[in-house]
Amino acid sequence: MKHTGLVQSLFQYYESQRDIGELPQTGFRLTDVHYTLSIDLNGNLVHVSNNMDSGKKSKGQLTTAPYRGKRTAGIKANFLCDNSKYLLGFEWQKSDAPSVQYFPEYLKASRDLHNKFRKSINHPHYDAVCIFLENWVPEEGWSRFTEFRKDFNSRRIAFQILAETGFIHEIANVRTQWASTMPRLDIKKKEAKIGTCSITGKTSLIAPVHPPVIGVFDPGGQAEKALVSFNCDAFTSYGLVQSQNSPTSLDGAWGYTTALNHLLSSRRILIGDMSVIFWAEKSNFVEEIFGFLLSGVPEEVAEDAATRRQVENTLEAISKGSGVLEVLGVDTDVSFYIAGLSPSSSRITVRFWLPSSLGNLLTQLQAHYNCLKIIREFDSDPNFPTVWSLLRAALPYWEGYRASYDDLPPLLAGALMRAILQGTPYPDSLASAVIRRIRADHTVNYCRAAILKAWLTRKPNRQGGISVSLDRKRIDPPYLLGRLFAAYEKTQTDALGDGLNRTISDSFYASASTTPSTVFPRLEKTYRHHLSSLGKKNIGARVNRDKLVQEINDPLTSYPTHLSLEQQGDFVIGYYHQRKELFSGNKTTETTTDNQE
Repeated sequence: MKHTGLVQSLFQYYESQRDIGELPQTGFRLTDVHYTLSIDLNGNLVHVSNNMDSGKKSKGQLTTAPYRGKRTAGIKANFLCDNSKYLLGFEWQKSDAPSVQYFPEYLKASRDLHNKFRKSINHPHYDAVCIFLENWVPEEGWSRFTEFRKDFNSRRIAFQILAETGFIHEIANVRTQWASTMPRLDIKKKEAKIGTCSITGKTSLIAPVHPPVIGVFDPGGQAEKALVSFNCDAFTSYGLVQSQNSPTSLDGAWGYTTALNHLLSSRRILIGDMSVIFWAEKSNFVEEIFGFLLSGVPEEVAEDAATRRQVENTLEAISKGSGVLEVLGVDTDVSFYIAGLSPSSSRITVRFWLPSSLGNLLTQLQAHYNCLKIIREFDSDPNFPTVWSLLRAALPYWEGYRASYDDLPPLLAGALMRAILQGTPYPDSLASAVIRRIRADHTVNYCRAAILKAWLTRKPNRQGGISVSLDRKRIDPPYLLGRLFAAYEKTQTDALGDGLNRTISDSFYASASTTPSTVFPRLEKTYRHHLSSLGKKNIGARVNRDKLVQEINDPLTSYPTHLSLEQQGDFVIGYYHQRKELFSGNKTTETTTDNQE
């Protein structure tokens, strides 16, 4: 299967979605119109409508409106959908009194732009807009907008003919004329260069600047950023300026950015500051729920029983392997694309780009879930942990602490996503962070044990798999020491009760899991004392516990002086397995292993 680069794939997606009406044509974007100016055929303003709802984030009437591109410096009027500075020539000043500031040069720019299209469009409804702009006098008309002054500035305004239902910018001839002219509207003669488009391969006019991308932002940063941008002389060569260094036609630049903006609003998983976008070459239900497979079902969607059940069934099908998804009607040969994007100053950084087939991707997900598979601590623990729950394992579990992506190393989320989607080893930095956190807060839970098991399973030098639950046949010292520490801890709590201020885990876990030889001889003496106290309560429990400790100790000839990071991971798995069996009272042991594919 042949795959192209990110930008080329985005443009191909744009063309396929534009042809079926899912994405707008060149020069348009899906946006909100907050206010509607109703005019008659003579260009007289008859009525002003407020289209915004009463929500905290007020949204207007959704429409595919003309868009000229990002406004930076200078005056640049938009077509038929703009703010009051351009369409009405005034803006409310920030004061309680109804006072205005006039912008005659902005109103003139809007008049000139609309008059430029009047002859080619030749439609009475559009003529009415041109007449309105020509006759409108801000100094005389501003009082008609007094009731809206608190929420009027910078809001988008569009036109409508009185008694008509649609906007004037939705008229077919208006859209055609704008789409054919808009890409070339702002190119100065000295900037116009003909070249071979790196996306389409055709000879055409090259876009000096690409449209902005909205949605990949960092707190306090710009809302609009560029995926392709050159703003320093050091980045240019051969007399080419700006984006001519990466030659892209006007239609190509518009197409890939439109597709990217659409995906960021509808096909995105947000992991920290990284936006993971995804799409399929052909629409299918896996594409619709793919984000839920990795990030979980959000609360607002979880209430939909059908969607929740579909996600659960798909996860179960993925875990069972090949052949099951085909029965569900999934075309596993269809191309599937995933990209990780992060903000960087005014640009967008591509963290990873993974073109693949849907079948290959689901195979990687199956391998990922198999690597994670470990006996659950509680029935409420998820069979398929989300990406966030795995990253959350590297953060504290203190009472009152609110976990945040900001507390994680900046590159960790991207490294984990690559490991999941490409089937590569899990990042050592994640395992190291989890192990450090266990030593600090003495908490070994399901997600921490699961990610360490997955990390160990995919280590290149690993021999054999790791059992899902307690493996009594496993005799490597780190695993046995973890089991032994769990047995010592449980003996202490059984003998002295659960109301202890400090358990041996609180006092000795860090040293026991790193330098066993300095701690375990002391723990053995303490264990004998606790075992004696346990025998006074329950002689049968004492005998069984002593048999268990003896069984674990038999293969151990000595205590290691130091455990490596991998061995500390094995210690955690042994500790978790043994604790689970001790607390559940389960005498049967599952020893199924998950070998690295």
